[in-house]
Amino acid sequence: LSSVPEDKLLYVPQDEFFLEKSMDYIRSCIKMNTKVTFFELFSEPFNRSNVIGVFLALLELIRIQEISIQQDQHFEDITITFLPRSEASELQSG
Repeated sequence: LSSVPEDKLLYVPQDEFFLEKSMDYIRSCIKMNTKVTFFELFSEPFNRSNVIGVFLALLELIRIQEISIQQDQHFEDITITFLPRSEASELQSG
């Protein structure tokens, strides 16, 4: 976040439409490429509100077990893919 310019107003909309829009954006990025890296989700120009929105959307997609994330080593980029339905079912039952 340090490289993102500060907004004049540090306001992040806290409504479901904002979150759903960010979730749809992530879904579309993954559908186009099968997988996407964390940093590929942020296209310029971006602001703190968008970065926070995408991050919250990622957390929600992980919570509802729609996506999977993987980081092979410390400080490497994070890869995001859709979680196959069979794996999601196993996680819910286990």
